[in-house]
Amino acid sequence: MNKEELYEINLEVESCLDAIQRQTVIKKQLLQCNSDNESNKAKLEALMAQLKKEERDVEKLNGMSLSNFYYSLINRKTERLDKEEVEVLTVKKEIDELKAYITEGEKEYVNLLEREQDETILQADYKLALSRKQRYIQEWLPNIWEQMEQADFVIQDHNRLLLEIQEAMTASGKVMVKIHDTLKALESAENWGTWDILGGGMITTMAKHGEIDKAQAIMQQLKYELRHLNNELEDVGQGINFNVEIDEFLSIADYLFDGLLVDISVQSKINNAQSQMKQLERKVQDIQATLRVGYRSNEEQINHQKIAIEQLMSSVV
Repeated sequence: MNKEELYEINLEVESCLDAIQRQTVIKKQLLQCNSDNESNKAKLEALMAQLKKEERDVEKLNGMSLSNFYYSLINRKTERLDKEEVEVLTVKKEIDELKAYITEGEKEYVNLLEREQDETILQADYKLALSRKQRYIQEWLPNIWEQMEQADFVIQDHNRLLLEIQEAMTASGKVMVKIHDTLKALESAENWGTWDILGGGMITTMAKHGEIDKAQAIMQQLKYELRHLNNELEDVGQGINFNVEIDEFLSIADYLFDGLLVDISVQSKINNAQSQMKQLERKVQDIQATLRVGYRSNEEQINHQKIAIEQLMSSVV
């Protein structure tokens, strides 16, 4: 019996199976991603139709941030917006949120398509490698075939879990990037807000709201990544409880009124948003720690089964 040949066959089988399991995960993600994208596009289309019905300049609105759109409206008047314009501003906010979801969703879909492979070919390769392994064991190790097959099944299950944990770790990393980007934008908004309270004027106010727009845009991307992370954690199936909703820290009313009290209120909301991001950061770090423990545990189980197979082979040599 040639042990090296069996090890080579085992590696081939494991490689084929790993590729198949990865494709199973990717196909499931593609279906979910496509469903979410279509749903968000339908909602966006309905909102755009609502604006057209009100005879608004949709193209102009699409190319503006929420702050800039507000100031374009206020510049046409002396002080305040009428009821219809407030409603349009609210719809604009919803449109921006949906467009952020759609942009992130389409990026994710393209990324998944690039990772997709022909599963028919992978299955054929796996069957060929598995058949080769079966013939070898039946010829050289017929008395321990069933025990080795059972150990292989256990290894396959743990390999599948390792793959799911890897996907969850990748998703958590993307969440952390968005958290840090949000905190950076909020810090800038806080600095402009301090100057605004001290009497910085219109330019300072616009700069502050520009940074707030940036932070809220990143937070929309963060919401998408959080949903993705939650989906991945459900797949891991380790009883991890993680469900976070990000509050909208700035309301339409904060755009409609100006003055010291409003500036102080907005500054307080910026500070609360920073606190919320830091809390979220700690939660994700805890999740990552739990995932790392799960990953090591599954690796240990795989190594344990491989040692058991080695001992079985040695017992009949």
